[in-house]
Amino acid sequence: VLITGAFGLVGCETVRRFARDGWRVVATAHRKAATLLPLGVETRWTDLTDADRVTAVMAEVSPDVIVHLAAVIPPLVYR
Repeated sequence: VLITGAFGLVGCETVRRFARDGWRVVATAHRKAATLLPLGVETRWTDLTDADRVTAVMAEVSPDVIVHLAAVIPPLVYR
């Protein structure tokens, strides 16, 4: 599973849940946050506004599932 926004309010718990359930989790992240990840979670340093980089990550990871949480911010996320 590829998870964007993995370090936001919802993203952190989403990463933990998928990892706990045994999924191979790849999270888009910035370097400072990588130490916060559960053991075994992979990161890809990805600017989601860079279409070429996103295409490369998709080819590299080949996810079965994408959970897109990047830029999901309050108060909309609470609805």
